[in-house]
Amino acid sequence: MFTLALLLAAGPIAQKPIVEINFEMVGNRIYLPAKLNGRNLSAIFDTGAGASAVDLGLADELKIPGDQRIQAGGVGTAQVFGRVLNGADLELGDQKHVIPYAIPFASLNGSEGRKLELILGHDFINRYLFEVDYASKTMRIHAPGTKPKDAGTEIPIRFINGHPHIRSRITFGGKTHDVETMIDSGASGGGLTGRFTKVVPIPASVKTTSSTVIGGGVGGFVSGRFLRLDSVDLGGIKVQNPIASVNEAGGGANGANASYDYLLGAEILKRFTFTIDYPNKRVFFKPNADFGRPFEADKTGLRLLSSGPDFRAFTIVGTLPGSTSDLAGLKSGDKLVSIDGVPATAKTLQEWRDHLRNSTAKAWEFIVDRNGSQLKVRVESKPVI
Repeated sequence: MFTLALLLAAGPIAQKPIVEINFEMVGNRIYLPAKLNGRNLSAIFDTGAGASAVDLGLADELKIPGDQRIQAGGVGTAQVFGRVLNGADLELGDQKHVIPYAIPFASLNGSEGRKLELILGHDFINRYLFEVDYASKTMRIHAPGTKPKDAGTEIPIRFINGHPHIRSRITFGGKTHDVETMIDSGASGGGLTGRFTKVVPIPASVKTTSSTVIGGGVGGFVSGRFLRLDSVDLGGIKVQNPIASVNEAGGGANGANASYDYLLGAEILKRFTFTIDYPNKRVFFKPNADFGRPFEADKTGLRLLSSGPDFRAFTIVGTLPGSTSDLAGLKSGDKLVSIDGVPATAKTLQEWRDHLRNSTAKAWEFIVDRNGSQLKVRVESKPVI
């Protein structure tokens, strides 16, 4: 999710199987229950983070000292500034770790639909072997050197800027490409970087969406398009017809100067029991019951942001050109009142996203507030790709 100019060495290594933790998933991201200096919070398990960090505002609130300034970036082109911490003590189960950095995450809360408090990156993940059972939403933490029984297909990994890289094969437009691939459990989806498309332009025969916002991070939001790949091959395991973003930005971690061609995100990872072993530079993929489940595309083209103390006030901040929400007349700035009679406040942002993506309804009746007047808008259900 982000990279830093300064990284810490790995911490001490556990000597035996450690703990089993149930996790929550939001936007395909893994949220683990944890404590920081005695405060209960949720921590994202993020292989795409070069280092662990707590939100800068939360570090200030907890009065965690630290004054050495650091610079951080991510998929967007902007840079943000944080600081090195002294005394940020994490507890995860009965395991302890020192969080090295504070980075401002508050700008991401509205798109996440909740407070983004802490990210666990390379310095923490490097200490153990993690078995991520997406199907049961359970994480098992083992001592390094452990190989869980029947872990699946093993693929060697190497590290670039603290990020795990593998080789994979992607097929689209009638051609297969062997690509440098970064595994990012903190990314909800996956996609092609500017580095790849600079060398391999997307063929005109491959259907894509119009240009839109495809994602974001601490460096801001980035634009691009979406398409469907024919397949992604992970050590001989073929994932069929996943959706991929196409980054059109020159800068940022996924732009033309990226260190990889393809980002393997959690929309694919969640179809496996995913075991990652940084100390021994290997990863295992074992398909779970969701492996063959189709990759559902967004069916409205809406971009919603949340706000308010409980993040249950929703504002439309964009529509994909040519999508059903665009053709129905929904506009940026419209405030969501209800969908099919269900008050907007009845669901979280992720619950609304899941509802509009997975519902079998042919259309929805939106009521929105536009400049103080309520409008009723019928939005048809049609996958954007």
